[in-house]
Amino acid sequence: MLKAPIRFVCWRDYVGEILEEELEGRGDLEGSSKEWAILNMDGSYYDPAFKNVCSGCGWIIRDAYGRVRTMASRKLEVGNPLASEAYGLYYGLVEAKGLGVERLLVLLDSWSLEKSVRMEMNVPKYLRLVVSLITEVMKDFLRVKIFVILRETNFSADYLAKRGARRYKKEVILQIR
Repeated sequence: MLKAPIRFVCWRDYVGEILEEELEGRGDLEGSSKEWAILNMDGSYYDPAFKNVCSGCGWIIRDAYGRVRTMASRKLEVGNPLASEAYGLYYGLVEAKGLGVERLLVLLDSWSLEKSVRMEMNVPKYLRLVVSLITEVMKDFLRVKIFVILRETNFSADYLAKRGARRYKKEVILQIR
């Protein structure tokens, strides 16, 4: 039985608390919250009846107030759940860079991916290329902060990732410039 209370009811509460803590000096984000964008991303992988692998990724980029700037999904040709997550992060970072974002708060639900990107664990061979791509794109931002969040708070990106796995190409669902 789960004894700990669930602190965050919705995405806005969760992100709001992270930004509030960081901007009050308890964390290490500099700049006002208005300068930050938030990237939620997720990957999806399943093998229906072991016949053909379906994988995809999805991402949502919001401003610091929670307003959606863009959301998209993409079909992938990878054979691993962690690789799906990694490519979701890569494509989300590229999209944020294209929007002109300079400071990015990345929210993902994969502890393994977060540790791989930070090089705090051995990166599996099949992830080395995409992790190197991720670190190169991250250098183009003034600041990138990565947080691992609960799967339950990442449901929008999860939906987009599953949608991407069932599509044939990149699908931009909404883009506001």
